[in-house]
Amino acid sequence: MNRKILHIKLKTPQLIVCHFNNGEKKILDLSIIKDQYISKIIENEDIFKKVEIGNYGQILWHNVAYMKDLDGNKIPCEYDISPEFAYIHSKPINSDSFTEIH
Repeated sequence: MNRKILHIKLKTPQLIVCHFNNGEKKILDLSIIKDQYISKIIENEDIFKKVEIGNYGQILWHNVAYMKDLDGNKIPCEYDISPEFAYIHSKPINSDSFTEIH
């Protein structure tokens, strides 16, 4: 089965409830990801709230990360978390008490 996230709900600026296409509902703690971009997302609630679900069922934020072009110039790009990563690294839950985002 190709896993996709269909809906997400925010709990805190590091916890996201993910509703997967197999019917499971799990909570992902972003603090397990150790990189500069996720730290920026967790530390800024306004950025965190701009989370979306991408075309492939991934969690994503636009213009949060950067890559360099061939001349070394920084180019803003999206930061995403694959549905497979979210599924494997999240924990099952049974609560509907979170604010729905998508």
